[in-house]
Formats: sequence, structure tokens, C-alpha cells
Amino acid sequence: MKVKTDKGKAADLRFLRPEITRFLFNIEQIVLWHCPWMEEVTITSGNDGKHLKRSKHYRNQAIDIRTWGNNPNFVYIDDFPSAKNSIIADLGRLLGEDYQIVWHNRDHLHIEWDP
Repeated sequence: MKVKTDKGKAADLRFLRPEITRFLFNIEQIVLWHCPWMEEVTITSGNDGKHLKRSKHYRNQAIDIRTWGNNPNFVYIDDFPSAKNSIIADLGRLLGEDYQIVWHNRDHLHIEWDP
């Protein structure tokens, strides 16, 4: 899994709760299984970036994942509804009821631990 860097600054994952970090490998495998053309999965935000005031990001309980491939055509998972729905369903089974999975604005997937 890759971590986004922008202008020399990487997404901040240092203090993420273990309830999030323990699933990172599995999250990556689910996304790549349904979208092998993506080649890699990129975390774009941990407890950094701009989010709503009460966002779980600021409590180290959420991550955002890029939902488009790093290829010249910028293929979005959103363009493949069956892959998108399968990813959401598989992540829901993996993570369970204490997690929320939200597809945001076509370009990223938000996953948060919300017991």
C-alpha cells in the first residue's frame, strides 16, 4: 500500500488507531482483487488534510483511499458499479458493524472506526 505525498508532505498515518491499521493489508487486497488495473492502493489521508470539524480523521480513527488508478487514463472505480459495490460489500464483511465505509465524490473511499 502506498502513502500519498504532496509537495514533500506525506499523509500522516503515525498515530492511527490499531482498529484501522490492522486492516490495511486486507483493505488493499480487496480493492486490488476487484480492480487489478489499479496496480496499487494509495492512502491519501490519515489524521491530516481538511475534513469536517468532528471528523474521525482528527481522532486517528479514519483513512481515505484513492479510488482511481495511477495510470495515464485515470480510470475510476466509480465507472465500474459492480466492482464498487463488491468492494463496499467485502469491506463491510471484513470490518464489521463498528466501521463506516463511505464512497466520496468519485475520487476517494473513506473508512472509519466508529464503535
